[in-house]
Amino acid sequence: MKTHFKIYVRNETDQWHPNIRRAAGHGIFRAYLFDALRPGYLNETTPSYQLWPLYTTPYSDDAANTVEFRLQYAEPPQPIYVYAWRLDRMPASNFHDCGKDDIPEELSYAVYLTRLVEFYAVNVPLRIPDGFTLPKLTYNFSPSHLFKPEFNHASWKITFRRGDKECFRKTRPRDPNVHDQGLEELEKWAIAHCTRHGLDAVEIHLS
Repeated sequence: MKTHFKIYVRNETDQWHPNIRRAAGHGIFRAYLFDALRPGYLNETTPSYQLWPLYTTPYSDDAANTVEFRLQYAEPPQPIYVYAWRLDRMPASNFHDCGKDDIPEELSYAVYLTRLVEFYAVNVPLRIPDGFTLPKLTYNFSPSHLFKPEFNHASWKITFRRGDKECFRKTRPRDPNVHDQGLEELEKWAIAHCTRHGLDAVEIHLS
């Protein structure tokens, strides 16, 4: 039986609590194993791949790998399904090709898969997509917000940068783009905006 397994590294930062996101440097990646020769069908028309979780990697960690340990054992990850067309559109830097292979006759597909999952869970070929960087995030609070950074009475400004070029966005807390849910939502939105548009840094200023 022919197989072609690949490892896909997925950015799952948004799925974690803000405190964990900060501890991980605003980047959390989970690696999955899938067989590129075996898409299945969850509905009648669109093929999907079944992905088996391997390991979870923070963008930054301490010397004792405290954050990675916390991520790995926070909850037992379960296999997921992703539409084939979504994976096909992902950049090559998100994948590690494990190569094509023929399963020996004495092994079932399930046993072979289990052995691969166990192998790559400890023999890690790719943790973070090659070339991936997160924007530098800094804060500039006025004294009244150092201990109470809510936005229902504040105005704020976000400064985005790409290299030496600056782009200013000035808005108020009821901006629908950030849903008026406080510093955590603003922080999450700002980083996502930087990543989506290839920006290098963002500064959040409250006044």
